[in-house]
Amino acid sequence: ISSREEDFYDLTISVEGKSGVVESLDSMTEAEPLTGDNQYRCDKCNKLVDAERRLRLCKMPPILCVSLLRFSWSEVREKFTHRFAFPLILDTDKYR
Repeated sequence: ISSREEDFYDLTISVEGKSGVVESLDSMTEAEPLTGDNQYRCDKCNKLVDAERRLRLCKMPPILCVSLLRFSWSEVREKFTHRFAFPLILDTDKYR
């Protein structure tokens, strides 16, 4: 297991294909498998091994600034203008 803690005061979240902040945070904190060509190099045994990478929001700041990624930069610049919900109270316990 490898982990790293960093203080943060802002989050940049994706708007594309998401209905709101909660869905975007759910997607951000979902475990990503590291397998095949994308295996993790274990520091202890110095070998490539299957693993999972995951973002956890362990210690929330007193005030959180949320930035929205509202643009797609593929062949043509596209701005996402659909409704994006912000809850009045954001329960962050499930992202720890």
